[in-house]
Amino acid sequence: LFLHPRFRRNPLALVVGALLAALGLVFSRWNVTVSGLIVPLTYALGTLFEVPPADYSPSLVEWGIAIGVLGYIMLLFSVAVYVLPIFEDTEEAAAH
Repeated sequence: LFLHPRFRRNPLALVVGALLAALGLVFSRWNVTVSGLIVPLTYALGTLFEVPPADYSPSLVEWGIAIGVLGYIMLLFSVAVYVLPIFEDTEEAAAH
């Protein structure tokens, strides 16, 4: 869709193309997630599988990993804002 010049110049086509790309990514991840959550009723023929009760709570290590990942993302964003010209200074913007 983005290879054709007519679609690249049309803002609506760009939005539709970006939404289709995001939707494809969501469906792809959904397929992986849902298939991993399916619990088989039996592991083997003639064997009854009982689902354990759902009394799960995250451990301290899992909380630490989640907080560490979020901190790493915030660090990368902060470095990107500092290094890349995302927000120009008003003096530099007036000179351009």
